[in-house]
Amino acid sequence: MTRQRVLSTALGVVAVAALLGLAAWLSGDRAEQRAILGAQTLFTLSTPAPGLYQWTLSGGPEPEGPTVRWQDAVAVDRGDVVALHVAEGLTTGDRVEMGQRLAVLTSTRLQEELADLRAQIVALESRRALLTAGSRDEEVTEALRRVRVAEARQAEALASVDRLLKLDGQSVVSELQLQEARLRADVMQTELDLARAGVAVARSADRPEALAEIDARLAGLSARVDILEDLTERPIVSPISGVLALRTAPEVLQVMDIDALHARFPIEQAWRPQLSPGAKVTFTSAVTSAPVQGELVSISDAAHPLNGRQVFWACATLDNPGAGLRPGMSGTVSLEVSPARELLGRALAAVGP
Repeated sequence: MTRQRVLSTALGVVAVAALLGLAAWLSGDRAEQRAILGAQTLFTLSTPAPGLYQWTLSGGPEPEGPTVRWQDAVAVDRGDVVALHVAEGLTTGDRVEMGQRLAVLTSTRLQEELADLRAQIVALESRRALLTAGSRDEEVTEALRRVRVAEARQAEALASVDRLLKLDGQSVVSELQLQEARLRADVMQTELDLARAGVAVARSADRPEALAEIDARLAGLSARVDILEDLTERPIVSPISGVLALRTAPEVLQVMDIDALHARFPIEQAWRPQLSPGAKVTFTSAVTSAPVQGELVSISDAAHPLNGRQVFWACATLDNPGAGLRPGMSGTVSLEVSPARELLGRALAAVGP
């Protein structure tokens, strides 16, 4: 009985010593981990596949990584030549504002079609201007010339009929020949009537049928031009304010909101019960001269494997005074671990005398 009590007491002393050591480690200690910085919000133009352009807005203090808030894409004909033209004067590192035009995507094939349509519109508008300008001397002159020609042909046809009628009295002309001559005279009379009507049209300022046809064609061409203008030159407008970065494919253009940054880092399983959102953190980088303060905002619900051990991923927001920090930078995050006095009290009660 005495040996059992001694053994129990010894085990209790060992347990208390271990718990005291744990409490000393937890209370007032600071946990440190390597962290990677990310933008609070990131706008990206990428080319994930040939002929495909994709716009993505992502961000958020998620421990597993940034989430996609919005995405859009446009596919182009692979036989087309599409070029990205950055707005004049913009370079990497420039500050851009929400709504600012960053670049434009242009299609060579659609530009050629658009140029052809615009040429057709110019030609039709010129024709319409001639029709609405009233009579023109050269048009009237040409119409009168056609009348003179028609009159001469009609006079010749009538003279031929007269000759045949005289010969018909001598019974040397067949009835068929006479009918053909009269028919030709009628045709020449019709041509003369049309020529005289042409003079009236040339002298008139009102050509409603011709104008209506031109207006209908202009409306159709203009509608097609409006569609092609949207497709031929697609503007890239920044949905956020931030710093511009020009890159190579597949992520050819980015805008990063760096007024505040996110630090993503792992935490050990032993620290997890003592950590909660709202804890103060300090980020230190070799690039910056002074530590930057922040706040723990989220911790992953489940543990994840990392280098042979299980860790929880955490995310903290950091102030970025002077914009000295940039996404992609690495450094050390230090945060205070709360003491486990309640846990220690329960353990002491369990191993009491």
